[in-house]
Amino acid sequence: MTKTGGGSGKIGAVFKINITGSGYTNLHTFGGGANDGLWPFDSLTISGSTLYGMTEQGGVAGEGVIFKMNVQVVWVLRTGDRDL
Repeated sequence: MTKTGGGSGKIGAVFKINITGSGYTNLHTFGGGANDGLWPFDSLTISGSTLYGMTEQGGVAGEGVIFKMNVQVVWVLRTGDRDL
């Protein structure tokens, strides 16, 4: 997930939430400037173990970046509850 206004610099972060909905782990805090983006937005896309997303600003031209990061993917498919 991404959070605009999150992270230590308040310009965005990418984080994951535990499957139980409790707790979270920060994966990246955006720093802005030419080497990083700021203010992530829109949805994230995952392909294999690579996560892709976008920021509104930052990068060399200051008009945003497309970022990618390697993540460990654990898929849980819930198909319904059953009374046994």
